[in-house]
Amino acid sequence: MSMRPWLLIEDDQVDDLAFRRAAAQAGLTAPIISVTSGEAALLQIGRSPRPRLIILDLNLPGRAGLDVLPELRTGGAPVVVLTTSRDERDRDRAHTGGAAGYFAKPLDRRAYQAVIDCLVRYWTLAEEPP
Repeated sequence: MSMRPWLLIEDDQVDDLAFRRAAAQAGLTAPIISVTSGEAALLQIGRSPRPRLIILDLNLPGRAGLDVLPELRTGGAPVVVLTTSRDERDRDRAHTGGAAGYFAKPLDRRAYQAVIDCLVRYWTLAEEPP
């Protein structure tokens, strides 16, 4: 049985690489598919294999992350927001839009790794068969 991929929606190449490194260090073995816009993500969720988890940045070119969130959720995968925004209104909109979680990206590398460790551990455990 192959692992369903994680879908990373991130337009910044440095942040994409940072996420990939941190996820690998946290022990993520599922493949990561990256797209750089909400529109590309909407196309991707219709393809096979369907993502297990969607990691969504809010500041994207074209349609913002919060604008595509409801449509991303129609693909059946949980969506977790990982963004630089610490604005309570963004967090509230994300939760109202159905996000399964909201994480503000820490600037400190160790703190960022701790967030990704938590994210990987939770979603890996959440998928263990009974």
